[in-house]
Amino acid sequence: MTNEKKLILPEIWTEPECDLMVQICRYHAQVLYSVRNRFDLDELYAVVKLPPDGVVPSGAVLLDGHLRAYQTASGTLITCGLAIKPEASTHACKLLTSSDNFELSREPNLPLTNLPHLEQALLAIFRIYRQNGRLGHPKTLGQIFELLLESGFTEKRLGFLEWSTRALDMAYPRRMGDCFNTRDGCLWITDTFEAYIDEARDQWS
Repeated sequence: MTNEKKLILPEIWTEPECDLMVQICRYHAQVLYSVRNRFDLDELYAVVKLPPDGVVPSGAVLLDGHLRAYQTASGTLITCGLAIKPEASTHACKLLTSSDNFELSREPNLPLTNLPHLEQALLAIFRIYRQNGRLGHPKTLGQIFELLLESGFTEKRLGFLEWSTRALDMAYPRRMGDCFNTRDGCLWITDTFEAYIDEARDQWS
């Protein structure tokens, strides 16, 4: 009996998926930077201390705290080559470029073994909000909402925007034929997208 190594093929992303991941990375950098700026997680309506345009500067050290959603956000930035983990640091990453210069090559060929899946990076947005009510810059949030449709996470039905099967399977994965809630993986109600952008504007005002 021989031991054969399982071949793991790289995942090729579409252009909309690539653009979506760039925006998600910008979003995560903004949220993690707000943690770095000593904003109090217990103060729900604290104003995020960031530039009004939401650009996080190159070299900024971003803290991911102890929340899994923050760690997912930090891991996304590192794996996409946009940040590194400073030496002797377990709960931080350092940006290699400013967030307005984030870029991934079109149809990136990234190994699945190292790739934080696009779906997990996306779910981290909802989990961060659910855990402490924080939102990224309203412009970034709006661009993410637009790219959800292009990337197949939402679809228009009878003139209304609703979650696609892809998004529902991501948030409520099927196990042995049963569909169950991942508890912290629920999605926002699509008809309230504008409300989230308005809330983000209040947080960044």
